[in-house]
Amino acid sequence: MKYGFVMPAGDARVASELAAMAEQSGWDGFFVWEPVWGIDAWLCLTAAAMTSQRIRLGTMLTPLSRMRPWRVAGQARRRWCNSRRVCVPISRSVCLFKSEQVPQDA
Repeated sequence: MKYGFVMPAGDARVASELAAMAEQSGWDGFFVWEPVWGIDAWLCLTAAAMTSQRIRLGTMLTPLSRMRPWRVAGQARRRWCNSRRVCVPISRSVCLFKSEQVPQDA
C-alpha cells in the first residue's frame, strides 16, 4: 500500500461515497477513526466495502484497552475473512493510577 485516505468524520453513507471516490481516484486504502461515542467504525467500513472492490479498508487505531479483544477479532474475522482487504491497527495501553485515586468499590 502506498497511499491511503483517512475519513475525518461522517456516517456510513459518507464512508460509502468517499470509499468509492477514493478507489476511482487510485487510492490504495480507506481508513476511518474508531470513536469512543458515535458511529461505529466497522459499520462505516462495511458500507465502504459495499461500494468498493480493491482498496484496503481499516481503522486508524483500535484501542484494545476499551474493547474486548475477542470481540474485535470476531468482527474482523466474520466480516472480512474472505476479502483480505482489512487492516486492523491495534494499540495496547496501560493506565496507571495511584491507589488513592481508584475507588475501593471498583
